[in-house]
Amino acid sequence: MWMMAGGNAENVKKGKGTLLWASIGLVIIKLRISNLIVDNIFG
Repeated sequence: MWMMAGGNAENVKKGKGTLLWASIGLVIIKLRISNLIVDNIFG
């Protein structure tokens, strides 16, 4: 959405929000997977 905004401030804001929440989701998933791997190795 951000790349296709064409200078429209509302679409730019919406796109940045989407990227932010997607990044947060990926970090949470990565932390959870890391936790599972460590639990399987040491537990």
